[in-house]
Amino acid sequence: MKRKKGWIAGIVVIVVITLIFAGYNIYRHPAMFRSLSDNSLSDSQVEELRDEILSQPDVKVLVAYFSYSGTTRGIANAISEKTGGDRFEIIPQDGYSNVYLESNREIRGNERPALTDTVENMEEYDIVFIGYPVWWHATPAPVNTFLESYDLVGKLIIPFCTSGGSGIDETLPTFLYSCDGLAVYGERRISGVSQLDGWLSELGVTGTEAEDQPEQTEQEGAVTQQTVPEEIQMEGTAEIMEFENLPVYAYRHQEIELENQGQKIYGIAYIPETENERVPLAICAHGLGGSYQSNAAYAEQLASHGIAAYCFDFRGGGGSRSDGDTTEMSVMTEVSDLEVIIEAAAGWEFVDENKVVLLGTSQGGITSAIAAARHTDRISGLVLMYPAFLVGDAVHEQFDSLEEVPDRFQFIWITAGRPYVEDMWDYNAYEEIGNYTGKVLLLHGSADSIVPVSYSDRAAEVYGDVEYYVIDGAGHGFHGGAFEEAVRYVFAYLQEIQII
Repeated sequence: MKRKKGWIAGIVVIVVITLIFAGYNIYRHPAMFRSLSDNSLSDSQVEELRDEILSQPDVKVLVAYFSYSGTTRGIANAISEKTGGDRFEIIPQDGYSNVYLESNREIRGNERPALTDTVENMEEYDIVFIGYPVWWHATPAPVNTFLESYDLVGKLIIPFCTSGGSGIDETLPTFLYSCDGLAVYGERRISGVSQLDGWLSELGVTGTEAEDQPEQTEQEGAVTQQTVPEEIQMEGTAEIMEFENLPVYAYRHQEIELENQGQKIYGIAYIPETENERVPLAICAHGLGGSYQSNAAYAEQLASHGIAAYCFDFRGGGGSRSDGDTTEMSVMTEVSDLEVIIEAAAGWEFVDENKVVLLGTSQGGITSAIAAARHTDRISGLVLMYPAFLVGDAVHEQFDSLEEVPDRFQFIWITAGRPYVEDMWDYNAYEEIGNYTGKVLLLHGSADSIVPVSYSDRAAEVYGDVEYYVIDGAGHGFHGGAFEEAVRYVFAYLQEIQII
């Protein structure tokens, strides 16, 4: 009988775990368990229509886009300029008061929010680009409203997305749901304007450069590309240009390896191709168990707008390209790595050493905060995203004394070692980070389940000059609309401190 009860209890536990897992995935991936039809045309049908359209003497292009913070708008404007196409912004009537939660509900419920405007002459267009950010691994609901509002049969539909890391393939099930009988072709995730020429060439859609068509027609409801950039005033500081009006540049990648205590630090620099020989630099520090790829989306945004970025693996930080083991790593070994990078970067031929910014996420945030406090004369700006100022509390919660700390132990999602605890046991970050004398940008998500927002609340009180924003509904890591909101804050801040 006891054996039977144990067997039943085991089944109950498995069922409960399965339900919890399913519920979590339905929330994080709201389109995951919904049946999504795809009635778009076959590849051969699409190619036939594409060849037919491109053989016409006068091909008319529309670039329609949905943009929450301006990132997608910037890419759409560049596509319009390169193809000679008209622009139209997809704007929901009601907007979003809590975009993180409301967008999830819309996608999960397959909703179609009403839009503010319509394209009155849709029948005139042969090719329709449709751009959007990736929200919840899906297409934002307003985009589906747009797709279903017109007869697009016989037109070439070209989707593109902007994203902090997700690929466009993740969004295609929800996108294609609204493409019954349509020719969908050439979809691409675009992380910077530098990618556009190659992509448009592959598509065969090159059009006429904007400078050859200075009086380009704008659709009703679209954002006008202004000759004189629109500017806003913030807190009595210098004039701040809106994100979508910032200059956009191509950029290149360069591998850079450094050495600290006989071990390799591997990283990749994102270097914008501007008219300046030397440009500002953002050193991007990843979180616990991350890698040089963790902050690539921010690096792409920075490089696209004239700021070099260096993304790297901390030694023993979890990435696969630098030396060291996670059992040898601590917050202070990472501070040491940052100090080596700060010193080396001053001599890089493309870097303006008077404009070096630290950008740290999670554990990279506390690491960057400490490094900036110790080198305040060399660091011109400090961006902290959901910084892990809880590390000291976390190690005290896990162990009652230093004596009981083993050589290896499980810490959250990594295998850590004694140095991790020893370096933080008697250290209070809040007593040091306020030594940084420059202006700080501090961002945290209100729904962060890893690092409670209270830790950033306290940091904001410590810093003498800080801009602190809590992004409503965002968790530990910014994605979709939260990512775009964070990018907007970053570029406004970089202008305030005259990095750009």
